[in-house]
Amino acid sequence: MPLLLIVVTAVLVLGPELVTAQAHRVEEASFLTVGGVEQWVTIRGDDATKPVLLLVHGGPGDVQSPYVSTYAPYEKGFVLVQWDQRGAGRTFAKNGAAGVSQARLLADGLDLAQQLKRRFAKQNLFVLDPSADSFPRPTPPGSPAWRRKPSPTAKPQPR
Repeated sequence: MPLLLIVVTAVLVLGPELVTAQAHRVEEASFLTVGGVEQWVTIRGDDATKPVLLLVHGGPGDVQSPYVSTYAPYEKGFVLVQWDQRGAGRTFAKNGAAGVSQARLLADGLDLAQQLKRRFAKQNLFVLDPSADSFPRPTPPGSPAWRRKPSPTAKPQPR
């Protein structure tokens, strides 16, 4: 009887820490309120304690969330968040394209990032933007800053 009591006590005391030490898969797909509008967001990853990777697609009309198998490798090292922005995918099917602007997309992206940081408070949040067209640049494409090439004599800066 004393051995059973010790085992039960150990499980009760150590149980929560043992549970949190194990990897927990996260797999969710639903509409979240982002920028005051219901927007489609999927959250997938093999371990909910890994860093969060927010995939930002190329803007209205282009979504990546249907390509689950394409991005599945990212789910091993990250909690992958795919978001159908305003005017795209399931968000478009539910709400249409009203209110789509570069400023609105940027504000929505910041809102979603803040929601993710609140939910996954201990993890780092990274943004993957394969098209590089989703957020405004400091200088417009084609400006002299974009045409400038690195100097062949430039030395790498230490990090």
